[in-house]
Amino acid sequence: MPSTLRAVATVAGCAAMTAATLVVTAGPSAAAVPAISFAPLHGVVGSTLVITESGFPSGASVDVGIGGGTTAGKVSTTKPTITVKVPVGATKAPVVVTDSADSLVATSSGDFTVDPTPVPPKHTKLAL
Repeated sequence: MPSTLRAVATVAGCAAMTAATLVVTAGPSAAAVPAISFAPLHGVVGSTLVITESGFPSGASVDVGIGGGTTAGKVSTTKPTITVKVPVGATKAPVVVTDSADSLVATSSGDFTVDPTPVPPKHTKLAL
């Protein structure tokens, strides 16, 4: 919230005084800069990814991206935790949390790695 400060300046040799209103708006503090971490560091498509965030407003609606331009579907959001499923199309990349309404974006410092989906073994009948 801006603060108002009334400033009065006098100029030497001038009989008149000039008054002005100065509005001071504080920029974001270091504590307000959004940040995220996540676990696990890798998983298959459909696995759960837990993101811990700080710096986003309470009740903010956020989108989570995991490489390849994909958006992960949220399973739950309980500040400071966002739980998502790794979407089809996700690639090895940083995790990105975006709050469009407040123009806030946080990008993880490390990558989430998408593991290959294991192929189940084929069962064959053995002739006796």
